[in-house]
Amino acid sequence: MTFETDRWIRLPENELSTGNKDQGGIWCALKLSGARTLSKYMLDKYGVKTRIFMAAVDDPLYANSYRVKSQGVMLLGEIIN
Repeated sequence: MTFETDRWIRLPENELSTGNKDQGGIWCALKLSGARTLSKYMLDKYGVKTRIFMAAVDDPLYANSYRVKSQGVMLLGEIIN
């Protein structure tokens, strides 16, 4: 997926799933350390390089102690790590 900054990106209702599966939502971490963990996971499991951004989250579908899966996000600015 490709996201633009400073605008809401939302997945269609028919692509959503609750629970902690990888698909069915957009994952965001609550802290930079969690974002780095998710970034490493994506590279190790799927071979996908990711960048880390500060983000606003819309319509949460699932959450645990370090991440939130939602229907939409707005990327506010890239975090240099």
